[in-house]
Amino acid sequence: MLEWNYTYISSITNDEFTRYYLLMNNEKQKKVAAYKNIDDKKRTIAGEILARKMISCFCNVFPEDVFFELGLDGKPYVKNLDVEFNISHSDEMVVCAIGDNSIGIDVEKMQPISVNILRRVCTDVDLEYIFGDTVTINNIPDNFNDKQLCRFCEVWTAKEAYFKYIGTGIKNLKSISMNELFENGK
Repeated sequence: MLEWNYTYISSITNDEFTRYYLLMNNEKQKKVAAYKNIDDKKRTIAGEILARKMISCFCNVFPEDVFFELGLDGKPYVKNLDVEFNISHSDEMVVCAIGDNSIGIDVEKMQPISVNILRRVCTDVDLEYIFGDTVTINNIPDNFNDKQLCRFCEVWTAKEAYFKYIGTGIKNLKSISMNELFENGK
């Protein structure tokens, strides 16, 4: 079973911000307090709110009874409850997925990107999906249309969600093509 939901940081009330901040462990509170940008604080709190609310419904417990820990690989997990979750955020949006098995989710705001980002993230197979079969790592165009930008976001989010799913964190997005993800059912 898999469930997901989203929220916007602008929808977080001051009361929710305070309530869920106080439910965080000391380490996460310090992390949030250290953020200089209020939107970074809100994104983290929004992820906490979504995860706690969804997990509490899924496991039939109170949000206060959901305790997050970090695994050896740095991937967060829920202590003493049989549920998996993953959170992602970009700009105003925060998403969370929960379920019985490992989960990876990603969301990205579509925005202009540079050729250098494409070179760091995309394999030749990814570039073919984005631009067609005439583009390789050596001849990426400087300008992209909306369809190409959308396809890049599909590649990026699929890869990032996959690495979050396997729990390694995002190390080398170029180490696997989007096609490999779908061919292997990942």
